[in-house]
Order: sequence, then structure tokens, then C-alpha cells
Amino acid sequence: MQILASGRLLGDSPLAAVFLISTFYYLVRNLLCFFNIYQINFIRLLAR
Repeated sequence: MQILASGRLLGDSPLAAVFLISTFYYLVRNLLCFFNIYQINFIRLLAR
């Protein structure tokens, strides 16, 4: 809830919005990369 409230306060400034979006994109990309590595290792374990 606190993140939403601060997001509303920062909503007026476009720079803050860009910062929030880029941070979110960066986190999602890292998560996807992590899951890809995890999947590949899991498939290798199954393929033995």
C-alpha cells in the first residue's frame, strides 16, 4: 500500500514514472533470466 501511495505522489512527475517503469522492467528481466537458468538446470537433471 505504501508503494501505491508514493506512486500516486510521484505520478505528477514524468521522470519518476520513467524511473519506476525502468526499475520494474529491470526486476522482471532479472527474474525471467533466473527462471530460464533454473529451467535449463532442471531439464538437465531430468535428462540424465
